[in-house]
Amino acid sequence: MLSYCISGANRLFPLYTNVDSCAVTDNEGCRYITKVKLALKFLHRGVLGATRVILLPGAWNPPTVAHLEIARAARRHGDEVICILPRTFPHKGFEGAGFEARCGMLVALARHEPEISVALSNGGLYADIAEEAVESLGPDVEIAFALGRDAAERIASWDYGAPGVFDAFVNRHRLLVAARYGEYHPDSRHRNLIHVLPMKSTWDAVSSSEVRRRIMLGENWSGLVPASIAELVREIYTAEERGMEQQERQLVVDQLSASGARLDGLVQGLTVEQWEFCPGDGRWSIGQCVEHVTLVEKRVMGSIGKKLDQGDAQPRKADADRKAKDAEVARLIPDRTVRRNAPDAAQPAGEWRDAGQMLAEFRKTRHATTEFAGSTQGDLRNYFIPHGLFGELDCYQWLLALSLHGERHACQIEEIKATPGYPQK
Repeated sequence: MLSYCISGANRLFPLYTNVDSCAVTDNEGCRYITKVKLALKFLHRGVLGATRVILLPGAWNPPTVAHLEIARAARRHGDEVICILPRTFPHKGFEGAGFEARCGMLVALARHEPEISVALSNGGLYADIAEEAVESLGPDVEIAFALGRDAAERIASWDYGAPGVFDAFVNRHRLLVAARYGEYHPDSRHRNLIHVLPMKSTWDAVSSSEVRRRIMLGENWSGLVPASIAELVREIYTAEERGMEQQERQLVVDQLSASGARLDGLVQGLTVEQWEFCPGDGRWSIGQCVEHVTLVEKRVMGSIGKKLDQGDAQPRKADADRKAKDAEVARLIPDRTVRRNAPDAAQPAGEWRDAGQMLAEFRKTRHATTEFAGSTQGDLRNYFIPHGLFGELDCYQWLLALSLHGERHACQIEEIKATPGYPQK
């Protein structure tokens, strides 16, 4: 049981966030609210009586072979792996496949995997999930977390509203971090508490958003999800079941969020020397890559806004032509085997000298783009803007290109970091 005190100024001082139900009592001018801690709800239990448990939270939209390989790798470090589906997510909305559908996919997957369980959490923060696990499993069970590099960076830099929350969390719960899109380098204070989760492959090319992208474009996706749930995934995510327009919108929103988070994660904590390091003549620095992505996005979104304001809608292209152009954009934009020169208007000119200001401008711009993609009522397929490589693109295809443009330059940033002479600090 937890007690919260509300002072005369109505300030609430909570100890944990994962609480439910309350009873209010008055005592000498303070109102005390007693809350009951919540616990995990198990949908499938692969092991009973485990003393070392690894929690693997995720959105599971859908589960992929990368998820499964992380779970199998984590299983070597504990008696039981529990795949956690939160009821709410702190960093994104609950969109795409419904909650019940995700539960069904997870349970179907776990039934074919020994020592893997499935549970629901009420909270979405890792600290909340840990508290619910302690409540469910008992204080004597050792609880650790398995996660990817991107998730590790997110929870380490999260604003918890109070100092020391992450420090207290990692002191209680070991973190096993898989090298997804690069290795995780923890703060010096946490190096003995955060460990690498060895895997046979990084599985960088596999993601839930990539599965959804391939399904939408009619490309082969079967190798990206475990065979045991492939048919279930097909039923849930096919365009006939969910509606093409909704699926297209969700694809762009997901890819904008994922590529933005990846690029953001790659530049977190860089020194001035790392930010400005140039790998060679005519090559951009990391700072220039971020500036370029930001400039392009602001310019394109301005053009889309003008097109919609003008109201000059044109007949949309035939389905076959539209799908072929979608696939061409999705294939060529992230492909760095062919390098292309940016137009003069998209060349970085050092408009934002300070790395912090530049990164803040990128985040602001990407947030606005993602909000627009998720909420616009305009029929983007009926408005067209010429592109230097692809010819005429409809405005939806321009959003698709933007979502992949950040991914292209995230790959470039990784190349810069791997260049001989790149500063180590």
